[in-house]
This record gives sequence, C-alpha cells and structure tokens, in this order.
Amino acid sequence: MTDPRRRWVNRGLRWALGATFIVAAAGVPGTRWGRGKLSHPSSFAGSIRQYQMVPEILVFPVAVYLPWLELMAGVTLLAGVWPREALRLAMLLCTAFLIVNVAALARGLEVDCGCFGAAYHGSAQRESVIVVIMLAAAVGALRTIRPTPASSIDSAPGRRRTG
Repeated sequence: MTDPRRRWVNRGLRWALGATFIVAAAGVPGTRWGRGKLSHPSSFAGSIRQYQMVPEILVFPVAVYLPWLELMAGVTLLAGVWPREALRLAMLLCTAFLIVNVAALARGLEVDCGCFGAAYHGSAQRESVIVVIMLAAAVGALRTIRPTPASSIDSAPGRRRTG
C-alpha cells in the first residue's frame, strides 16, 4: 500500500472508531442514542449489573469512569494524538467488551448491553459482532501506521522528541 493511501486508510479507520466511541460515551442529542452514558451513569450501572461480573460496590464507579475512558479513546483517535496508544486503548476496550459479552452469552444471560446509552437496546450477540468489527478496524489501523525503525534515535530509551 502506498504511503498516501496508507495514511488515508489509517485516518478513516481511526475516525470511524473514534466517532463510535464518542457516540457510545456521550450519545447524540435528538436521536435514539441521545441519552449517553456520561450524562446518565445510573442507567448504565443497571446495564452493568445485568452482566453479573462486577462486584456491587464497583458497579457505579465503573459506570462513571468507563464512559470517560471511551470518550478519551474516541477523542484521541479522532485528533490523531498518540495514534498507537489510542488504538491500543481501543483494542483493550473492545477486547474487554467482547469478553464480557461472550461470558454473558455462555452463561445464558439475557442482557441489554447499554453500549450506546440508556435509549439503545442491544443484545449481547449483536454487540459482540459490532465489537469484533471494531477490534478488526483497530488492528487494521494499527497495522497501517509506519513502524519506527529500531535503529532510529527517536526510539532510543529516554529519548524525547523535540520540535
């Protein structure tokens, strides 16, 4: 793949992932995704409880902090700030979401994931498919970033970029 094409593929994948994470965290006013998790953590806490994987004492803290982590991932992906790290965070989030959904399916739980806020109702099966697609996009975007050669002075331990 040529360099300009590689950059556009990377940018497109990052923007799609970033927008998805932002919508998942904040919602979109005036749509069925209008009630985002950031503004309604108690509704999201109810969705987390359905999975029966988080101790009750941690349900509300997870419901408060997870959307902020999603928002941070989305903003950094859209802005192109620390692209490798942002993509790794997106992959980590997607992997965690996939594990939780597969565990719920394996235990026969009927859950409403709350992935895109309180007004969105999605099953664990459908959300697992979406998460696999997002994970594949993150891996694809990470693969399109040009690697820094190991011999590069920028990759030396303790070396900071200037300028």
